[in-house]
Amino acid sequence: MCTEIHHTTDGGRGWRKAPVPPVTLDRVVFADSRNWFASHRPADWTSTGPELWSTHDGGSTWRRVALPGIRVREYSVEPVVANGTVQVAAFHPYAGEMRIASSPVETDAFTTSDPFRVSVDAAEYRTTSHEFGVARSGSTTWFGGSESSPTRLASPGRDARLVDGRWSTWALPCSGRPGPKLVALSESELLATCVPAPETDPSTHHLFYSSDAGTTFTDHGVLPGSLTAAASAGDLLVAVPDEDDKTALLTSHDGGRTWRKTASPPAPSTMRANSSLTRGQFFTPTVGFAILPYSGQAPDSEDHLYLTRDGGDSWNRVTIR
Repeated sequence: MCTEIHHTTDGGRGWRKAPVPPVTLDRVVFADSRNWFASHRPADWTSTGPELWSTHDGGSTWRRVALPGIRVREYSVEPVVANGTVQVAAFHPYAGEMRIASSPVETDAFTTSDPFRVSVDAAEYRTTSHEFGVARSGSTTWFGGSESSPTRLASPGRDARLVDGRWSTWALPCSGRPGPKLVALSESELLATCVPAPETDPSTHHLFYSSDAGTTFTDHGVLPGSLTAAASAGDLLVAVPDEDDKTALLTSHDGGRTWRKTASPPAPSTMRANSSLTRGQFFTPTVGFAILPYSGQAPDSEDHLYLTRDGGDSWNRVTIR
């Protein structure tokens, strides 16, 4: 959960603290230096739905944004930004409807797509847990999910893509828990990691690659851990548990055939790492970041930010003061 936002304008050498909305944030997405978006999931879903907050002055002021057509109890995912627009995807499990709200990043002029309907069993969904992934490149947005329940370990994901404002179906190469991790490399190239049937070990992540926007996939085999980030189909980053309660970052430059440990920083005193929650992103083929979370006795926790400028071959911790 995000409690503070610090802003840099010189590549991380200096930082200044920016105001935050008056809610606990799940994710913050930066479109540019001025336009930021943050998601909040209220604890009480019976009275309010997911919230989106925005700032258009670099964090000086924030406002809650109304998302037209997004209703109470819908499952939403973090905002995604591309082509100068921001999108928020949502799925209503009882109605079996997907929608995407979109706006130019400079404004909060959101419009919502027509619903995309899938067949659902409402009674089954009342005892089902859901996990979703979303990815975007250019004018294409992919939305994929999985669910499990007491009566079935996993069922087909609720998968759809929005291309130039028009819905179509696409099929994840596997479904189950944990939910899919999607990385869009371009409008045609898509990476997906998930656990294929009949495997039941939730840590057995396969890497799937598509060159036709998700119509077909090729299984590139088992990853040593959950995919953290990808600069290309060949340049991959995963996080795995390491000795002494640490997280190790592993980098591959041959599509996952070989891996090299490129970082394994010590955990803070009295804390341990949670490699499964590590997240990251590449902005260019060489520049990217990884956030390593650590937890101790509740409510103690820390997130450490690491930066690479050589495609993941070396990492430097960014200290925010």
